[in-house]
Amino acid sequence: MSSRFASFGELGRLLPIPQRVTQQPVDPCAHVPDTAVEWADLPGLTVRGVSVRGHSHRWEGAVRQDQLAVGEIDDLLVCAVADGLGSQPDSHLGSAVAARFVAAWPKVGDLVSLQAAEFDCQEISASLEATADARGVAAVSLSTTLTFAAIQRDPVAAEDGTSRWRVAVGQIGDSPAYLLRNGTWTPIAGTGQDEATLSNVVDPLPQHARATVWHVDAQPGDVLALATDGAGNLLEDVPEFAEAIGGRWADRPLSPSELLYYLDAAVKTYDDDRTLLLVEFGDR
Repeated sequence: MSSRFASFGELGRLLPIPQRVTQQPVDPCAHVPDTAVEWADLPGLTVRGVSVRGHSHRWEGAVRQDQLAVGEIDDLLVCAVADGLGSQPDSHLGSAVAARFVAAWPKVGDLVSLQAAEFDCQEISASLEATADARGVAAVSLSTTLTFAAIQRDPVAAEDGTSRWRVAVGQIGDSPAYLLRNGTWTPIAGTGQDEATLSNVVDPLPQHARATVWHVDAQPGDVLALATDGAGNLLEDVPEFAEAIGGRWADRPLSPSELLYYLDAAVKTYDDDRTLLLVEFGDR
């Protein structure tokens, strides 16, 4: 790490250095820091997550509209990322409410047990609508995507004797998810469904309250990645970025500061907020 910030390809005009003070909401409860970090080393599961303000938002002095959250519900680890719609003035609040709600929502356990292809998230929509009503704004102003995973903490033994973790990933909107296996990033697709990338059109909360669900049996060494499109576009379009994250992770899980270093890299034309939440399966 010889430079003060990472970069891939040609440098753009907007570098990852804030040059003005963020225009924060007056409401102190709605304050959004430039960067958020979540991490934990659990038995059999390693969690690393960073949400960083996009370089365009830094240049504008605007707040980060992405959010991430991690929670535990009974025997499940729940992870979530949300991307507030840039066209809506309170979407930073919507993404925070949605991500934190689902990370503590007992009903999310049904994602794994029901093995369904869709999931009713009307309770999340209702929470966003109540938040908007309490602040005297239209519910649509809190519009946000939401992608979340319910992960069975205790693995089960496969027929070959190796461990498998049952994982269900739900998605409302276009925030993608991937599986890193043997150095290769693969978009998650549903068992028995077509091989489409886990990425819908932007039909956000609270207007749209049904999540599409994919089910995965994770193996030791696999890494589940939940992302907003700012990070997902880099994984798909910038091979050097995908290789930097995947290659470093092959040796050992990245520290939060290392993940931030790469996620906040300068990449020309890629100036959106970026959020990446990684979960590795198995003990090293």
